[in-house]
Amino acid sequence: MKTALSAGAKLLILLFILSGCGSPFGGDTLPAMRIEGEPTKANWERAVPLDLEVWMGNVNLRPEIVALDQETSHRSTAQCHHGPANSDPVKVRLKAFHNDRELYLKIRWPDATEDRDLGHWERGTDSWVARPGEDDGLAVLWGSAGAGSGTRQEFRCQRACHMIEVDVYDGGTQMRMGMKHEGGILDLWRWRAGVTAPFDRADDMVVDLEGKRGDEGQAILTTVPDPMGSGPVPYREIEKPSGRQGHVRTVSRWADGWWEVLFVRDLDTSDPDDTVFVPGLAVPFSISVFDNTFTEHHVLDTSADLVLVDRPSRGAGGTTADGRDPYDPLDF
Repeated sequence: MKTALSAGAKLLILLFILSGCGSPFGGDTLPAMRIEGEPTKANWERAVPLDLEVWMGNVNLRPEIVALDQETSHRSTAQCHHGPANSDPVKVRLKAFHNDRELYLKIRWPDATEDRDLGHWERGTDSWVARPGEDDGLAVLWGSAGAGSGTRQEFRCQRACHMIEVDVYDGGTQMRMGMKHEGGILDLWRWRAGVTAPFDRADDMVVDLEGKRGDEGQAILTTVPDPMGSGPVPYREIEKPSGRQGHVRTVSRWADGWWEVLFVRDLDTSDPDDTVFVPGLAVPFSISVFDNTFTEHHVLDTSADLVLVDRPSRGAGGTTADGRDPYDPLDF
């Protein structure tokens, strides 16, 4: 079922811009206004925000549950988390724009510490000692444009993080999670401060019946297995997301206790694993925030919608009596 914006909805947008009041779309819709070219600082200051809260961030100490919590598709999925609800919610602000070719999505959230260190190997007396590090991150999980309420169901735990198989081995278990049924697919953008930020990229991934994987199948993070030399040696090696896995560009910074990440992607990449953004059609999404200083990863407990809003067409006269274009405010 398509959810195209009506002329009335567009009028509400205009009234909002003129009045400076809250979003006319309600509490779970992020409008991405159409602009010419790239958004400027003035554009962002006037953008219609969507404020969300993510929470349930502390991981459970049971090993098998920790394994679930470390699965990114699981953590990115709305209504699906196994951590106890004993953490304070994290307030996240989203703003968005689009032009004829690209979507611009800016997400800002508080984090007291800037964590980018992936750790290192240290040379001990007799052997190497691993000193793993952790970095901060954020993930956005997208459904299909215009799919309506049926797509929202895909975000639920029993569909989006369905347990496909469990491998039992000495010392533990390894679980593979994925979409429950054939044809179900969610587009995943995973940004990490220590892994993808150095390349100004997010990892463009997908969750489908086979589980979570990069669109290109590329492993961008690996552990250095055999450190050599006198040390210290990096514990992790990273690789730039490229090809189909490098569609999502980012600009990120941490300052004064806040992360801010700008995601930029073509509206249509022609990649079957990527969500297509179409003006007027709602795209359901969910987000998760990873604060690895305290090993917390917070999730949205429901999905929200992104809607690309085109500029309303002019009336028959084109201008007001004083010669002003009545839709100028939407030009930003």
